Amino acid sequence: MDPAAIAPHQVQRCRVVLLDVDNTLYHPDTGLLAHVDTHITRYVAAVLGQPEDEANRTRVAYTREFGTTLGGLIARDGVDPSDYHRAIYDLDVRDHVTTRPALKAMLARLRVPAAVLTNADRHYARRVLDALGIRDQIWHVIDIESAGYRGKPRLGFYVAAAQALGLRPDECLLVEDTPRNIAAARALGMPAVYARWGRKQSPTDLPGPAIDDIIELESVVPDLFGPAPGDNEAIA
Repeated sequence: MDPAAIAPHQVQRCRVVLLDVDNTLYHPDTGLLAHVDTHITRYVAAVLGQPEDEANRTRVAYTREFGTTLGGLIARDGVDPSDYHRAIYDLDVRDHVTTRPALKAMLARLRVPAAVLTNADRHYARRVLDALGIRDQIWHVIDIESAGYRGKPRLGFYVAAAQALGLRPDECLLVEDTPRNIAAARALGMPAVYARWGRKQSPTDLPGPAIDDIIELESVVPDLFGPAPGDNEAIA
């Protein structure tokens, strides 16, 4: 078997495709996530009283240690997550993201439901889905709040997400742009596809399938797709 392929038995078990949002459903060059990161840095600077360059280092350090900046701010600084989300997602996503008919068509061909698994909050995620024109193709949105603000790559988030859908981790397929989040999923037996968007991939670093655009997913797991639009009911 091709080492970059998902095993046939994993495809056969798949009952849902879990999609990350930022830099997975849209190209990083849109600048949306970079804009969010700028908002986070400014929030950290204001809350912790740090200059912006120091606040940016804090943001990066918290993300590395806790998985998200928010995780660090809660654990170390007692920040209210609702206040954090209001501040950093106060932006118009449509300034960066536009509809993608090809993505909508691809999702419509899925034989299993598509759900979102995101370290953002669900309100922001839904706005991105609306901007992309694919919200009606998404069955469920699982956000960081639903996991007690302990998001990817915490293993518990993946387990809780699968349980929320009535599934096991190995019955879900993850599509994600962050290597360590993919590694965590695979550690639980959850197959994952790397949305690398042209970034260099080291086989020793992150083995397994990779795509340069989310709409290439069909080429990696063709058995999960059919010729006709699905009739999954969106409940996002």
